[in-house]
Order: sequence, then C-alpha cells, then structure tokens
Amino acid sequence: MGAGAWGRNIVQTLGELGHLAGVCDPSEACLEVARKLVGEKARGVRWTSRAEEILRDPEMAGVMVATPAETHYEVGKKILAAGKDLFVEKPLTVGLKEGEKLVKAAEAAGKLLMVGHLLEYHPAILKLHQLIQEEELGEILISSIDRDGMMQGYDLGLLARVKACATRPVIALGGAGHFQHLAEVLASNLAHAVACASLFHFGDNNPIRARAYLKNQGLPVKYI
Repeated sequence: MGAGAWGRNIVQTLGELGHLAGVCDPSEACLEVARKLVGEKARGVRWTSRAEEILRDPEMAGVMVATPAETHYEVGKKILAAGKDLFVEKPLTVGLKEGEKLVKAAEAAGKLLMVGHLLEYHPAILKLHQLIQEEELGEILISSIDRDGMMQGYDLGLLARVKACATRPVIALGGAGHFQHLAEVLASNLAHAVACASLFHFGDNNPIRARAYLKNQGLPVKYI
C-alpha cells in the first residue's frame, strides 16, 4: 500500500523478486508510474485505489505499507485485523504508544510485523556480518555516517545486529547528543563502550559530567 516516492522502490523490488500481487494507492498517477517501473511483470498484478480490495483478497498473505507516517497505525491495524502479515516502512508509527499497540495486535493475531531498516540487507552489511561471525576482525568500532555529527542518538538497530553475533568488544560511534544517548546504549548492552567526542566539542559537557551521569544511572564506568 502506497506507491509514492518511496513506495515505488518497494513495488519495483517485489516485482523483480516475483512476489508482487497487488498495488494500492489513491492516486492514479502514482499507480501509473509504479506500473511502468514494474514493466512486463505488471501482468497479473492488481492495481487499485481501494484498500478494501487488498484487505479482502485471501490470496494476499502479507502487505507492505509505505503510506505517510501519520497513517501507519490506522492502516497497519486494519491489515493485521484482516489476518495478513505486515511490513511497515520506517517509522513504525509516529508515537510510542501506537507502536506498542501494533506490536500487541500482531501478537494477538499471530501475524508477522516488521519495520523497515535502512541498508539492513546491503551487501556491505552482510559481508561485515560474515566477517564478525568468522572472527576475522578484532575490536569493532561501529560508526553510522548518517548519524555522525547529527547528535540525535546512535544507530541502535545496527548496534544490536553487530552485538548479537560479535565475540569481540564493540564500540559505538556517531550520534551522541546528550548523556541519555550514552546510557541507552550501555544499559541495553548494545556495546562495550561509546565514543562521543562531538558531545564534548559542542556545548559545555565534559567527560567528568558524563561519568557522573552514567554512575547515577547505575552503569559502571571504567577509568582510563
């Protein structure tokens, strides 16, 4: 559902994989653009502006949603209620409570719920995963270039994936904007250490305050 600027990527990918059964978007113009992207593989695909046609089709086991973020919860809830697995483009919802409700709805329905992750299956990420599992690497420094300097938090999804298969120490880098960002990584055991130079370069923060904050959160800090 959703064949706009980002939804077209999903439509094209599913078409190439041979798993595209239908496309829904209220805009006929968007449907036409998506249809051209799929090309000859568009034959046999249902193109509709009515979501009900997708929800009522028993042949469609799952639905991928790329509608505006503020609609994710309502659209996702209807898809799960229709007994279909659900993939939602990021963000899952615009609010935490709505996201939690979707998770519970999926569990109650016994259906899969997945949210999109940027570059999750990129060849470089998969190769890194392989090298980590084969213990070809030593201490691992994980930096998210998209977050570096943005001060909006570390890439928790990437850290979780690396930490899950790593047997060597993992250091998180890129994205710290305040002390809470350090704590959420360490408290979740997503890394053995955090790098946060920008946190100290911009503003009046310093390592002493950071250490005190983490200590107050019950997180052990190693003195170097």
